[in-house]
Amino acid sequence: MPCSQKATTIREHLADLLLHAQVFFQSAYTTVFGWYATWLFLRTQSLASPVLVHAFCNWMGFPNFAAMVSGRTHGAAFEQGGGSLLRKLMSLRTWKDHA
Repeated sequence: MPCSQKATTIREHLADLLLHAQVFFQSAYTTVFGWYATWLFLRTQSLASPVLVHAFCNWMGFPNFAAMVSGRTHGAAFEQGGGSLLRKLMSLRTWKDHA
């Protein structure tokens, strides 16, 4: 097998590996978010909380970890504000707890 064919084969295997890693990570992330949304719904007894959290996460998108490591984030304050909102939603109690 010529060297160029070996390099192509290695690149194809690396591309397949990266694709599988991305699919696994996205599936795991979605599963954990589903658990959190379910917990939030059971905790608040309101569909509004998980819907708002889901909309907020879709709006923010997945964090760009490469930019965070290199220090190129311009929205750090905005992301921190989003974290504050999520913490506030996590601390909600049901109306029964307030009675």
